[in-house]
Amino acid sequence: AQGLIARGQPIDRAMRMPFHFFGGVNKQGQWKPGLYLSDKAAKVITEAKFSPAGRFSWMNGTLEAARAGLIDRYGLDADYVGRERKRSLDERRIMMEGVEVLKSLKDQNVGVSEAKVLQAILTGEKVDDADMGKLAEPIRNAIDELGQEAVSLGLLSAESFERNRGAYLHRVYAKNEVDQTGLSRMVGRMMSRNRKKIIGDQFKGRGIFLDIDASRLVKDDPEWNLAKRGRPVKGEKFRVLDQVEMQEDSLADGAKERTVRRVYWPADRDVPLKYAGFKDNGLWEIRGEKGGKLVLWRDYTKAERANMGEILDARYNIGKTYMMMAHDLATGRFYKDIAENEQWTVSKEPAAKWKDASDAGRYWADQEIAYIKVPDSAIPQSGGKKRWGALAGKWVRAEIWRDLNEIEIMSRPTVWRQLLTQWKLNKTARSPVVHMNNIMSNLMFMDMADIRLQDLKAGVQSFVSRDEHYQEALKNGAFGADMISADLRDNVLKPILEEIAKAEADASAGTFTSKARVLSKIADRLWTWAKLVDRKMLDAYRIEDELFRMATYMRRRQMGDEPAAAADFARQQFLDYDIRAPWVNAARNTVLPFIAYSYRAVPLIARAMATRPWKLPKYFLIAYALNALAYGWDDDDEEDRERASLRDEEQGYSWIGVPRMLRLPFRDGNGLPMFLDIRRWIPAGDVFDTNQGSGAVPIPAPIQLGGPMMMAAELALNKQGFTGDPITNDLTDDWWDKAGKVGDYAWKSWMPSAAWVPNSWYWTKIENSLKGATDAKGRDYDLPSALASSVGIKVKGQDVEEGLFWHGYDMKKVEQELRAQARALGRKRERNLISQGEFDRSMSSIMTKMDNLAEKRAELGRVAGGDDEADDTEE
Repeated sequence: AQGLIARGQPIDRAMRMPFHFFGGVNKQGQWKPGLYLSDKAAKVITEAKFSPAGRFSWMNGTLEAARAGLIDRYGLDADYVGRERKRSLDERRIMMEGVEVLKSLKDQNVGVSEAKVLQAILTGEKVDDADMGKLAEPIRNAIDELGQEAVSLGLLSAESFERNRGAYLHRVYAKNEVDQTGLSRMVGRMMSRNRKKIIGDQFKGRGIFLDIDASRLVKDDPEWNLAKRGRPVKGEKFRVLDQVEMQEDSLADGAKERTVRRVYWPADRDVPLKYAGFKDNGLWEIRGEKGGKLVLWRDYTKAERANMGEILDARYNIGKTYMMMAHDLATGRFYKDIAENEQWTVSKEPAAKWKDASDAGRYWADQEIAYIKVPDSAIPQSGGKKRWGALAGKWVRAEIWRDLNEIEIMSRPTVWRQLLTQWKLNKTARSPVVHMNNIMSNLMFMDMADIRLQDLKAGVQSFVSRDEHYQEALKNGAFGADMISADLRDNVLKPILEEIAKAEADASAGTFTSKARVLSKIADRLWTWAKLVDRKMLDAYRIEDELFRMATYMRRRQMGDEPAAAADFARQQFLDYDIRAPWVNAARNTVLPFIAYSYRAVPLIARAMATRPWKLPKYFLIAYALNALAYGWDDDDEEDRERASLRDEEQGYSWIGVPRMLRLPFRDGNGLPMFLDIRRWIPAGDVFDTNQGSGAVPIPAPIQLGGPMMMAAELALNKQGFTGDPITNDLTDDWWDKAGKVGDYAWKSWMPSAAWVPNSWYWTKIENSLKGATDAKGRDYDLPSALASSVGIKVKGQDVEEGLFWHGYDMKKVEQELRAQARALGRKRERNLISQGEFDRSMSSIMTKMDNLAEKRAELGRVAGGDDEADDTEE
């Protein structure tokens, strides 16, 4: 018996025994007939078509369009999908190289002062420090190797690389890293994000660019003109001289400079005395042409960069360099491999039908289109480097372009997408209730994949210790694409930034400025604490999934999976939200913000139930036993009566066959039976619920409307979609009342539902229990229940008598409405507004509803243990 228990899942093994004899079970614990049927069903959904000669052949086009819009990565071959997965692994590997470099610097005790010296060496300055020179050499070589690869991939010109060889680090400015707050931080992060979509702006020229006519370069020197000298060429340099004057500026509260004349003077000629009083703006170099104009460039001076707040800490800049280059290099390799695969890309115009990318759009699904021509656009101010790398200007398979284009669209930085992201975070990662729901549902996802509790324990230990199993899982992409960048940013770069800030603060300690900033520092410290809590909640939300993925990866490796297959299974089992289906993405970015969860969860659950059909009876058996124990412990045999008193949405069973509300074996302080709401603990637990709102048409919970667009619609219609209640009362509210109610609605709709958020639902619930508020019968609100609910353990004391009363009251209201409809029909018939046939049909429908209502009332009376309370309303 001990051996059976040690192996884990004793109930599963017992209930799985019959399936060994009827069809057999494979080494992954899947029932073979169920696996076969599941694969066949998937093939029908993704591939089946009507016969071209059949009567429904006309639907094939519509079917193809629907599949292209709804099925993730529709039509892509496995080799391409595998190569796209490898892109993320390449990105992680490059970033991990950066992490290793920073770890080596930490091991050699490189602090703020040493990092400044190292920064100078790595950016080409002459520094008399042999030890730091030796330390810089391998770092310089590593960064140069990245640059050389960028040249080979067409991301960086050989000229630019040679210009910066041995002296390149990504420039970082403090104002972009620490000074921004609120909306400016949000927009700045959005606009500077290293986008996953396509090659970004890492290799965009840095410095100042000017676009000017060629004639302006020569008009100030009669001996140097276009006729004698010819058109200036790339590489030539000019000195830019400005004649300035001071003018009054009321807005600036003083005077400011105004340029009245600008002169471009050849660098190889002496500047005439007549320009001696002009302001020298430095030497500028011709870098190319744009729209018929010459492009002049010069780098920022050291003084200008210092004034802009450049961070001169090599550790921080090395980390940022690796972060910025990792994505573009990995993407450049990906595009190069696609371009070199003759099955995916052609360099010459194909004989098959094709479209230009600008004409293809997003939602197209024309079966006749075989290729799409990739845009030949360049990265701005990069010297003509192509944004689509090796793919630029070539013809790529239509299904591959659909995938690449969807990545580009979904990663395009917009204010709307950022607002929606913040709203989603408020409703998920920043809500303790969702954390609890996520953990509990992950436990079920884990069980559906036959991952045992001992596997979870081992996975947690591996994740915490970062042992060889964790490193292997990380290397093979078990944790998704963003984990390394988040770890590098939060655990490596952020501490360095804080160390830099502390060193600067210590240097200015005791000065008048530092004393004047005391109040600002206090406020900043409070803000820092708030940000720390917020970051920890966001990290926890990510880690909750990663712990289960780690356990799943280790279990699948034990089952014999290869590392890549185990990593892919672990990532998919706990819902990979990287979705390339255009229609689904359009919905999740408008009025269905959480549709991605159902899109991933429902097929996963369906496959699990088909391949492990014993899971459902196991869940039912466990729930039945717990429910029976609860009533046995409480010595209560009124289960039917108690459950009948619950609200309609709390009654019945979830899709796994267990009650939505589990009876607990104790009562609250008022002697009321306690129930635990487990609907949100079950993956897609509300998937069949259609009573989650007040719409005219019952909408299943997985496609419930929400998000900022829904908020705007509810405000416009003055009606809350979930409850059906008006937001303001036009009959009694003045403008002040309406402003308060609209503000209250907007606050509750936007902010996280957390106990520490003032005026949120859980804040109010706990506040009522603390101040001694009572319910309608004078009973105190239960503080333990309020606290438990605020962290996702939704328990409630059920007043059986009150619940039965309200059910009876609702039935009376229904009866009164039906009788009112019958009287209205009678009046219409008397006025000949409807025919006798219409009257008879409508009255028959009403009588049928009355009969059904009578049956429900009789059943309620039976369960309640008394007579029908509505008899006295009969007419």
